[in-house]
Amino acid sequence: DYVVKVPHMADSISEGSLKQWNKKVGDYVALDEEIATIETDKVDVAVNSPKAGTIVELYAKEEDTVAVGADLFKLELGDAPAG
Repeated sequence: DYVVKVPHMADSISEGSLKQWNKKVGDYVALDEEIATIETDKVDVAVNSPKAGTIVELYAKEEDTVAVGADLFKLELGDAPAG
């Protein structure tokens, strides 16, 4: 499994609000597919998947405050399911 963390957004930003999940547990995601949007007071940041796999856990809910470097979601790495 591979844990994806909240990305660095800008030098002056240490946290943001999880605005939206674009995927849910059980969804397959491709490399660089957008998974979530984090809103800060300056900019909205898209969080893209650094690897391909299936989402097995989300560590935050929409509207939660998330800190840079905190665990955001977990992937089970692998190819897309057949079918």
